[in-house]
Amino acid sequence: MNPTPTHLVPTTAHALPDGRWTLVFEREFAHSPEKLWSALTVPDEIVRWTPYRPERDLSSTGPAQVRMTDDQHERDPDGELLDATVEVVEENAVLQHHWGRDVLRWELHPTEGGTRLVLHHTTSAFPDLSRFAAGWHVCTDTLATILDGNPRPVAVGEHAKDHGWVELEAGYRDLLPR
Repeated sequence: MNPTPTHLVPTTAHALPDGRWTLVFEREFAHSPEKLWSALTVPDEIVRWTPYRPERDLSSTGPAQVRMTDDQHERDPDGELLDATVEVVEENAVLQHHWGRDVLRWELHPTEGGTRLVLHHTTSAFPDLSRFAAGWHVCTDTLATILDGNPRPVAVGEHAKDHGWVELEAGYRDLLPR
């Protein structure tokens, strides 16, 4: 079990004219955009830090699907299969794809010390914004640990609670609109 996270990362949410919301989640990494790009697009890397595994590489536009995974990084044959159509690809800079009904836009901004990742998670599930923020926080903690060369099991589902998800969700709930 990892210690409870001590801080929230910059996160905001804003309403869209169509009634959906966009959660904007920012995270600094001490790694190059190229390293993060691979973690965002290559199925064997994505499954190490997210709750899903794409059926194909996400580095090109077009139809795709993701299968929700279990806590062992494996395809869950009973896991939900979601649309993941890739809409925007700017190598090492922008990836935008569907995640079921939601849209994920990943932006990579080079910094002096590495990369600032900005995730725009657009959803109609307004009550879940703090849950999504806490989930992405735990996922990106896992990603940072892996990129630093330290193995860490994926922290999804109930296992996310072992990595501070409950405390994070409460913190983001206080931070975000209700």
